[in-house]
Amino acid sequence: MKQGKSTKDQEKGEEHSHIKRSTGILRILSFLCILFTVVFYSHFREFLNSLSTTKDIDYYHRSHVHVCQQRAVNVAFLKVHKTGGTTVSNILLRYGDSRGLNIALPKLNSPKWNYLGFNTILQRDRIFPIPPTETYNILCNHAIYSRNSFRELLGADVVNIGIIREPVSQFVSAAHFFGLLRELQFKLKIKNKSELISKFSKNPNLCPDLLKIYMHNRMSFDFGLEAKDFDNETAIDEFLRSLDKDFALVIVTEYFDESLVLLKRILCMNLKDILYIPLNVNTRKKREPIIVSEEDKFNIRQYNHADLKLYQYFKDELIKQLQQSGNNINNEIQNFKSIHKSVIHFCNERKSEKFSNSKVFEIEETIWNDNFTVTTRECEIMMEYEFKTVKRLTKKAEAKFKIWKR
Repeated sequence: MKQGKSTKDQEKGEEHSHIKRSTGILRILSFLCILFTVVFYSHFREFLNSLSTTKDIDYYHRSHVHVCQQRAVNVAFLKVHKTGGTTVSNILLRYGDSRGLNIALPKLNSPKWNYLGFNTILQRDRIFPIPPTETYNILCNHAIYSRNSFRELLGADVVNIGIIREPVSQFVSAAHFFGLLRELQFKLKIKNKSELISKFSKNPNLCPDLLKIYMHNRMSFDFGLEAKDFDNETAIDEFLRSLDKDFALVIVTEYFDESLVLLKRILCMNLKDILYIPLNVNTRKKREPIIVSEEDKFNIRQYNHADLKLYQYFKDELIKQLQQSGNNINNEIQNFKSIHKSVIHFCNERKSEKFSNSKVFEIEETIWNDNFTVTTRECEIMMEYEFKTVKRLTKKAEAKFKIWKR
């Protein structure tokens, strides 16, 4: 009897212990479920809030996008002929002016006023002076690139930005701008510009000597490649590797908006800083399109072989930079393009009114930008000719210099 009772008691004890363990496990699971629900709901609500402002399921939260660490102060833009450089210059002039930075401005009374080095490296006597206790921060007028001269002016921490364009389209634009087509029309008695380009592509010796410096590998020359090395493959390859170390970004005209978003990230700019209205655009291209055959394109690329290698190298680098950027850069680019399109429409309307009506265009906040406004006056500044911009900024620099001299 005692033994039987003991066995039953033992079985009851084990059953009670099992129930106790099961209850403990259930309590732990219940706690974990509650914790998971709270955390999930919190993040889900945050997600819904983000959708309500961005209207894009790919956008999540500002903490998930690119945030640059330190704003760049000393910036040199290598303005390369007939690549869209005037538009970028306008961006950097506005950037420097809005932040009170010292811009290396050209002296307007000099021949070829918009050059800080006319077919040569920087010439200090062409640059408008600043108080000797201060330093230059922004450079964005024409000069041949030289690592030493750029660093001497802006400091060793200068961020170099360049620009390039597909060599055939760059050549055709230069042929228009620098008068090659006009010279060929006079020499060959041919009016059709497509035919003139074709004639030249088959016989580059038709180019007058005075124009060769603008037509033969001009982009490479602006980046610092000497004319004697235009056909030296080893020298060109070494030149490209050296540039790659010096330049934080080389903008590609055919990827202009994509390049500007990278510029924004590199310099820690705001989206408003990189807004632009295309400047120095050749309106004759639509009225008188030049048709370049595949054979002529091949010949021009052979003639400007160094430019072709320069373009291919830095186009590949740009694509690589975009691919490695991560953090939804494609969404950031699309956001910029959408806002930019709206701003162009607004500014063109203000221009049609001759900037007489002081209106304001409001841009809503997204994860890529704070809310901001664009005024009629800011449209006018984005659309003004380079000479007018430089003249306006030179007057400000002159007034500051006079105060220092007192």
